[in-house]
Amino acid sequence: YDIVIADNLVNSSREAVRRVDEIVGKPIPFVEVDLCDAAGVETLFAQHPDIQAVIHFAALKSVGESVCKPLEYYTNNLVNTLTVPNAMRAHGVRNFVFS
Repeated sequence: YDIVIADNLVNSSREAVRRVDEIVGKPIPFVEVDLCDAAGVETLFAQHPDIQAVIHFAALKSVGESVCKPLEYYTNNLVNTLTVPNAMRAHGVRNFVFS
């Protein structure tokens, strides 16, 4: 499979993407997008019509921070977990791994 990384880098960096490129020995297409943004996710799928599957790692997961920002965590984790499958359905993508 060819891979596309989609991330808003809220808890990561371009350096992490560069390291993935280094590990696999080739550049991986990267799209900086907030997966809570339905229009941005739609654009992602439209620009990459060969997407056959999604592995979803976009949830925020820091327990300590989630206690301080519960609404931000709830909103992010719920909305992007609905936005991505909705775009998948619209583009006929049926394979989804949620982690």
